[in-house]
Amino acid sequence: MRKNIFGLLVLMFLFLFSCADDKTSIGKERDGMVDFAIKASIPQEIKTYASEDGGATNVDTTIYSLRYIMEAYTKDEGTLAYRGYLTIPDHFTTSVANFNVHLLAKTYDFVFWADFVLKSAPNKDLYYQTCKNLNTDQDDEFFKTDSTLVGDGLKDIKMVSFVNTTADYGLSNDARDAYFAVLHNIDLSTSYQMPNGETVNLQRPFGKYRLVATDAPKDNGFEQGDSVTIIYTNTEVPYRFNAVNDTIYPDLMELKTYTAPSSVETLMTVDGTDYQNVYVLAFDYIFVPAGTGSSVSFKATAHNIDWDISSVPVQRNKLTTVIGNFFSGSDNATVVSP
Repeated sequence: MRKNIFGLLVLMFLFLFSCADDKTSIGKERDGMVDFAIKASIPQEIKTYASEDGGATNVDTTIYSLRYIMEAYTKDEGTLAYRGYLTIPDHFTTSVANFNVHLLAKTYDFVFWADFVLKSAPNKDLYYQTCKNLNTDQDDEFFKTDSTLVGDGLKDIKMVSFVNTTADYGLSNDARDAYFAVLHNIDLSTSYQMPNGETVNLQRPFGKYRLVATDAPKDNGFEQGDSVTIIYTNTEVPYRFNAVNDTIYPDLMELKTYTAPSSVETLMTVDGTDYQNVYVLAFDYIFVPAGTGSSVSFKATAHNIDWDISSVPVQRNKLTTVIGNFFSGSDNATVVSP
C-alpha cells in the first residue's frame, strides 16, 4: 500500500512539473511575469542627409561608445517598470542592441535612447542628461526602477552643457549625435516577442547644419585643425526633450560662443555636386520639433576672417549645408537645405 501511494505521488509530481514546463515554454510566464526580448539599432546610412557620411560614422571609436537606454512604463499607471543600459564599443551603425527583460504581463510603453559616452565612463552622461543621479559609474541594477534615483529619465532629457555651464558643448563633434524611438501599447499578456524578430530603428530628434569652404584656405594660412569660432547672435534653442511622447519642452536657452577645430573631407557630395578637399569649418546639432523647422544665425570667425550668416534653416533628421568660397574674398556661399 505504501508503495502504491509513493508511486501516485511521483506521478502527480511529474504531471505538475510537466504542466509548469509547458507554461514556461510559451511566453516564459512565471507568477505573472514574462521574459521579453527586443532589439534596437540606429540608421545604417544617412540618406536623408546631403552626403552619405556623417553622424555616427565619424565618431572616434577609440574614445567613445554608443550607449543604448531602454525604459518601460506601465500603461495603466505610467510608472517606470524597467530601465536598462547596453553599450556598443564600435561598428555603431551595424551593431544591434539586444535587450532581455523580465516584467509583469501588463501593457507598456517602451522608450529607447542612444547617445555617445566615454569608453572610460560608459554609464556616465556626457552630452545629454538622462538620469537624475547618473553622474558616476553605478551597477545597472541600481537604476532600473527607483524613480527617486532615475528622476524623469527619458521623459526629460537635457543638454548637459545647459545644466552644467562648465561642461563641453560639443561644437563640431559628431559624438553629439543621438537617437530615440518609442513603442506604445505593447501588451505582454498576449505578445512576448517582437514579430518576426523585428528591430526598432531609432531616429534623430535633431537637425544639423554645417559650414563648408570650397576654396583653398591653406593658401591664406589656414590649415586643417585650426580653430573656428561660432558666435550665435540672438539665437535661443530648446534644450529639453521628452522621448516618451516625442515632444520638445518650450524652455529655451541662449546659444553662446563656441570654438572647435576644423576638418577636411577629401570628397563631399552636396545636392548632386562633388567637391574635393573641402574644409568643414563647423557644424552643430539643434533640437527640432517633429513636423516643424527652425533656424539659427551666427558669426563665424577663422584666421581673423569673419562671416555673418543668418537664418540658416534646420530640419529634423536632415542636414543643411552652407557652402562656398569663404577665404578668397568671394561672397558666394549657398545654403543647401533638404
